[in-house]
Amino acid sequence: MSESSGSYKFLSSTAIRSSISEAGGAILKKLSQNFLTDPNHIRITAKKVLENTDDPLLEIGPGLGALTGALLESGRRIISVEIDPVLSKILRGEIGDRENFLLIEGDARIVLKRDSVEYSEILQKVHSVCGNLPYYITTELLTLTAENRRFHRAVFLTQMEFAARLLQADPSSSIHIYLHNFGRWRSLHKIPAGAFYPAPSVDSTLIGYEANSQGPLCRPELLEGLLRMSFLGKRKKISNSWKLDRRNLIPLDTLIQTAGELGFSMERRPQEIHRDEYYSLVRSLEKSLSRG
Repeated sequence: MSESSGSYKFLSSTAIRSSISEAGGAILKKLSQNFLTDPNHIRITAKKVLENTDDPLLEIGPGLGALTGALLESGRRIISVEIDPVLSKILRGEIGDRENFLLIEGDARIVLKRDSVEYSEILQKVHSVCGNLPYYITTELLTLTAENRRFHRAVFLTQMEFAARLLQADPSSSIHIYLHNFGRWRSLHKIPAGAFYPAPSVDSTLIGYEANSQGPLCRPELLEGLLRMSFLGKRKKISNSWKLDRRNLIPLDTLIQTAGELGFSMERRPQEIHRDEYYSLVRSLEKSLSRG
């Protein structure tokens, strides 16, 4: 049976509960299953996803297909990844016969990995990603998307609290600094908790991502090590946080010397330092480490 954005039937709690129950499942809180049921927000989300994106699209967590159906109506090829076998069963029954639809039943974290040989052929022409992300792995999914140079653009639905951490530059969070190294992140649309069933405890934000055309601003592995050291003690001066590190992520003497040569003030707390300063320090560190 074909599904269209205009005939999507899972717009009520009764329809959602009964369909999942009939398929032998239940709404799983552990997977952060909150289904978008407001037609207006479904339409807006689909429009934002389709703006300036390539064909085909990779969708993470299609759920019952609210966004999937709307995207398929555009004629784009949609590759959806769903980890819940019950939801996968329902999706196949609702939209499985569409020629421009492919469902992968599996873990999106595996699909998104740069070295995912199993899915390399399927994703050969995929450069855009979208999805309503489960809260408990939002950071991991965004990180995998950004680190995979295959993906140039993304639109994700996240909890508003997470979006604020990602987008707010002052004070900075480590995830803000790390992910902005790969490209531009911005807020696209706000969606209230009541637009979902079950309603989450907080509102949601639709966020957009565009990768830097020249790649990361500095070496990601080195930046990750620096951030882990820097945010060990958020309330401490950054120089004291560095001294707490016992994993030898970056040689402390080299780090302090390089920071001093760069004029990097070490009297501030890690969240008080703008991301561009971290990127500059990493680029200088890379040169120092290559010489040493």
